[in-house]
Amino acid sequence: MGKTLLGVHGGDIREMCRRFNKKPSEILDYSTNINPDAPEKALKAAKRAAKRMGSYPDTAYTSLRQAVCDYIHTKRNYIIPGNGATEIIYLAIRAAKGDRVGILSPTFSEYERACRIFSKKVVKIGFDYAEVLKNLDNFDTLVICNPNNPDGKLRDLEEIMDLMKLNYKTVIVDETFIEFSSDEDKYSLIKQVEDYENLIVIRAVTKFFGMPGIRFGYGVCSNKKLMKAMYEIKEPWSVNEFANTMCKAAFTDEDFVMRTKKYYREENLRVYDRLKELRFISAEKSETNFILCKIESNFLNSADLKDEMFKSHNILIRNCESFAMGDKYFRIAIKSREDNDRVIDALRDTTEYIHCLMEKLLLRETRNSTYGSLGEVVQGLYGDGECEFIYRIPKKSEITMRRYAVGIEDRNQPPKVQMAIREFLKYYSIAHSEIRKITVEYNSEIKHGKGMSSSSADIITTLKNMYSLYDIKIDDGQMLDIAVKIEPTDPVHLDGFCLFNTNEGKVVKDYGPCDFLKERLDIIVLEPDETLNTVELKESKDYKIIREMSRNNLKHAFELLDEGIREEDLQKIGRAAVISARENEKIMPKPFLEDIIKLSEKHGFYGVNIAHTGTAVAVLIDRKDDETELIRDIKKLGIDKYYKKIYRTTLI
Repeated sequence: MGKTLLGVHGGDIREMCRRFNKKPSEILDYSTNINPDAPEKALKAAKRAAKRMGSYPDTAYTSLRQAVCDYIHTKRNYIIPGNGATEIIYLAIRAAKGDRVGILSPTFSEYERACRIFSKKVVKIGFDYAEVLKNLDNFDTLVICNPNNPDGKLRDLEEIMDLMKLNYKTVIVDETFIEFSSDEDKYSLIKQVEDYENLIVIRAVTKFFGMPGIRFGYGVCSNKKLMKAMYEIKEPWSVNEFANTMCKAAFTDEDFVMRTKKYYREENLRVYDRLKELRFISAEKSETNFILCKIESNFLNSADLKDEMFKSHNILIRNCESFAMGDKYFRIAIKSREDNDRVIDALRDTTEYIHCLMEKLLLRETRNSTYGSLGEVVQGLYGDGECEFIYRIPKKSEITMRRYAVGIEDRNQPPKVQMAIREFLKYYSIAHSEIRKITVEYNSEIKHGKGMSSSSADIITTLKNMYSLYDIKIDDGQMLDIAVKIEPTDPVHLDGFCLFNTNEGKVVKDYGPCDFLKERLDIIVLEPDETLNTVELKESKDYKIIREMSRNNLKHAFELLDEGIREEDLQKIGRAAVISARENEKIMPKPFLEDIIKLSEKHGFYGVNIAHTGTAVAVLIDRKDDETELIRDIKKLGIDKYYKKIYRTTLI
């Protein structure tokens, strides 16, 4: 049977049991963050609901909505009931104005899934006011999970809400976990619903009341038009009689509410303190019934930890790779004190055992880095091949690699890194099976698809590491032979400056250290959000035709560059860069390029260079010059709407 098309939540206990031949009844499930307790009043009410199974629920759910508003202290007509919080999420996203939805991320996956279903564009934004402000023009509706899943943090949203009100944006706030927090009254936005009609707050009985099976959630909103839109697309009777009756009882169970809040306030801190004692795990403070953890060991990832905990201890934890947080994060629920201790003890034993075992099996560890560039000063056909002159900037790809005596099956190898490993093994006739014995820890400051030599830096850094792992002396010529088998390569491994044939990986003309460039030249980088697949572009038919047509103009650019370097004349180098930029723009047009060139000339700067198969642009500026007026003009012309990241940097 294939995978379900629906979203998968928690740790998928049935699939794990199938893989490891276990029964669900044997497993302690800490992947789902459900309160193991449930309101006694709700359980008793289930018997009353059973007697009414032969009748339809009230289509308006009048008494249920009244119970909700009594519980959260709001007005009944502000409540829309649903089949769990998920139904309200889908209704709210579908009914909200506009087709662009900002989602504070990383977070719960159903927000994005709902957007995809309703053909709405997703804009992922970091949990930061500055990030929201920067993306203000990119979304119509903002979705916030507070407290957030998976980090459990409860945030003060006052500043963000002021910004949303000022710009009349729709805001959907999922407060599914907020009742676990002792600061619920302080940070809940339910009290703002009355004053801001474009606010929708979502809650459910799933987590806090420990009743996921009855499926009940609700939205709170004062906007009559928005509520009408949600009711018009809502299915009738989506809340069954058991949910109707049990939830009304649950909301009146004050003893349960107080007892649960007290327990989780104390147990949360106790579990956090115990997790801090573990050598190879760090934990985030949480305001919910779960804690986000990070593995602090190079020898273990969250997927392997999940498997080992399940296989050896019958405990299921939540691997957080689906939150796009990397392979070191996992999440555990907080349940009974006894079970919490069992999970923590198992985490300690598992991580200690695997770490010690892997340390014994480690043969060698190495770390290298390579700087990126910002496009090309001059690029084009030169002689018999395609050549470029670049400068490096202080952004680098850093990779740590480890070689073990046995296969590890590392799942964290970026594509270009994996290709470089494979080509290295093939080039030096090393068994292909060795790739299973290599792990990669990848950390790059260089944005991909911007024309900043990210791929070249990744490939060269990987190859440097491979030489060290296999105790082979680095040979630049052979290293570049391997690199160009993967794709055309920039000379980011060289400390000096040169004219470089990117397809052959050879230095055509060596200019030496060119200290005057590093001492006198700075660049103003204009970086857009857009990226580009440079390999596909270079393989296109138009690319080759345009290259040939530009040969004569670029010949002049190469001559100016040569003179500028010989004479240490930055004006000539800048003119060469502008010629190259205009010719290479024919391959991939750069928005506002002519405006940027004119602004460079207006302010007396040296020129402009571009990433000919990337999206970034740079203004060449003297180190003693100030860029304030340039940036002011850029904003005046609206250029910053496309090139959203503008910053000054030096050459390496």
